[in-house]
Amino acid sequence: MSRHRNVRKYTYDEDDYDDYDEQEDYVGSPASPSLSSYMYQRDGPPMASFALDQNYEYEMTEEPQDVSPPPETKAVKPPPGFAPAATKSAGPPPGFTAKTPSQRFSFAEPAEVAKKPPTPPKQTTTPPPVTTPPTATSKIQAASTSAASTGTATTPPPVTTGAPAPTATKIPAPEEVEDEVTDSEGMLHLNMITVGHVDAGKSTLMGHLLYQTGNVNSKQMHKFQKESRELGKASFAYAWVLDENAEERARGVTIDVGRNYLRTPTKLITLLDAPGHKDFIPNMISGAAQADVAILVVDANTGEFEAGFEANGQTREHALLVRSLGIQQLIVAINKLDALGWSESRFEEIVGRLAPFLKQSGFKDKLVTFIPVSGLTGENLIQRSDQGLSWYTGPSLMEAIESFEPPSRATSQFVRLCVADVYRSPSLGMAVSGKVESGVVRSGSKVVILPANVLGTVKTMEHHGEPIKRAVAGQNIEVGLTGVDFTGVSIGSVLCDVDHPISLVSIFKCQLLTFNLPSPIVHGQSVLMHIQSASYPATISKLLSVTDKATGETSKKKPRALLRNTAATVEVTVSRPVCLELYSACRPLGRVTFRDRGTTLAAGIVTEVIQ
Repeated sequence: MSRHRNVRKYTYDEDDYDDYDEQEDYVGSPASPSLSSYMYQRDGPPMASFALDQNYEYEMTEEPQDVSPPPETKAVKPPPGFAPAATKSAGPPPGFTAKTPSQRFSFAEPAEVAKKPPTPPKQTTTPPPVTTPPTATSKIQAASTSAASTGTATTPPPVTTGAPAPTATKIPAPEEVEDEVTDSEGMLHLNMITVGHVDAGKSTLMGHLLYQTGNVNSKQMHKFQKESRELGKASFAYAWVLDENAEERARGVTIDVGRNYLRTPTKLITLLDAPGHKDFIPNMISGAAQADVAILVVDANTGEFEAGFEANGQTREHALLVRSLGIQQLIVAINKLDALGWSESRFEEIVGRLAPFLKQSGFKDKLVTFIPVSGLTGENLIQRSDQGLSWYTGPSLMEAIESFEPPSRATSQFVRLCVADVYRSPSLGMAVSGKVESGVVRSGSKVVILPANVLGTVKTMEHHGEPIKRAVAGQNIEVGLTGVDFTGVSIGSVLCDVDHPISLVSIFKCQLLTFNLPSPIVHGQSVLMHIQSASYPATISKLLSVTDKATGETSKKKPRALLRNTAATVEVTVSRPVCLELYSACRPLGRVTFRDRGTTLAAGIVTEVIQ
């Protein structure tokens, strides 16, 4: 098990809260907009007709090489008795064309070119010419990817001038990779995050579930119980399974995103435990960006649920954020209901208030499950209890987790791994961890890390603590790298295929939906933009149009300001180039969230790259 480090250098000293800097991104809470048609799905067609009306696409190809035969030369007759020795040809073969570094790592989108047929090798007594691996021409479209076409050339691969650059490995064709992420035992891989208001019992609930399923043994649990009693926090024993930091255990509050592994009969789940305190919303966004599904934990006690669901509570904001980050499947765990004698009326009251809000936020009713549980006593986690829950006929928490369906994976696209942590590992050396958003990563493959533009080689990889040779889209892995200058690698970097790097963008168009704004958004407004695990200062430089929610058509051009619950198209300028993709090309890297002074203002998708 491991834990993400303090990614934004917070100093969690209670005496410093009054002097907390606004730029450190305090959080407020939006209201409940009507988002059912304007949040964007991780899978399937977009829910909003205006979101992806235009068929944005681009092609990435390799330049053809000249494979024409060399000009014939007149043979010179050797003197009598002379016997020539067989020697290797010096220098590059005819037709070789060198590329400069700027050509090799150009982020421009080249025009599509037709492949030249390969020239058969010339019959000589010298060793056969070097044959390059087949080149792939992959076309990325809004909702699908086409198969890679391959060809063989008799010339050696292009090289760069100056410092030598590694050669990329072949991108596998779609049929070479399974769409579902499974391990050698055939178990499906899934990334799950727990979110909710502070003190709702998220860590205790997940810690007890890990213990009941055998993912935490009795010896470890006995140690946690003993240590928690010594600190006068006996009820936090199960939470300590995920809260490993000494400060978190002392304060009883999750700060960083905790990580553990849950093995079920059919699934191998990477479990992410997000902080619930409003001060640490940026950390929660970082964790939710890596998740496929979510568990929203609410406190059933009178007054506690209302505090989390009101305007300043994190129950409401966490639900909006996970939906805007593409999560569609949700379990609502109504925790601590045992303290109310497993009251059916209280359960129905909470469901009655949450269900309409989640539907307005974009969740489908059939993909949301409400379950009464007790994280402290462990009731209804694995099996339903007969005491007090005779009125409940739904699934237990584990049964609901087993019903989760893994989303489709972009295994046939180019490699994109978003770096969530950089650290030194005893088994991997200098390593990075994060989720593979697209493509296939193999041991020994050459990669480039952007925006630092650092080249390196994948030495070895681990998944759930086990070494692996190959990782596909959807897996949350740890990667040991060699030949990498880690001074330029940071949280939010993207590990890419060396021949097909991600674009560096400084100006782009974005379709967004505003939340509960404290004040209208105007052009020139400064915001903090979140992309995956990173955040960057940005400016909303232009307000281009307002979109009608009912029709998806433009209702007003160049508005003076954007009000709450408004769908609009804006132009965003980032303080420095960042790694971004079009939403139609790579959805996880095409989603952005805007915050200012601790309040989440809006969430949107990238529709056009300007610069």
